[in-house]
Amino acid sequence: MQTKGRGSTFVLTRDRTRMTIATFQSLDKRGLVHLDTSVPLFQGRPITVTAEGHRALDQHRMHTETTAGPAAAPSPRAPAAAPRR
Repeated sequence: MQTKGRGSTFVLTRDRTRMTIATFQSLDKRGLVHLDTSVPLFQGRPITVTAEGHRALDQHRMHTETTAGPAAAPSPRAPAAAPRR
């Protein structure tokens, strides 16, 4: 498990698939991931995504990319104020 800025927590699988905790929980409920419970939790349990799980992730990623639209251009910066005298 990894934490990125803004408090987002990610799960990293053996095959380097990265997903949020919410996505992992959703896939787990549907039986699309395998969590090796023979390894103690403090050692980091290996997670394997099934072939059907990879298809679900790919479909979700394609859907979010097409609905996201182009990124907004950054707004121009205001000119710096002149130093006070």
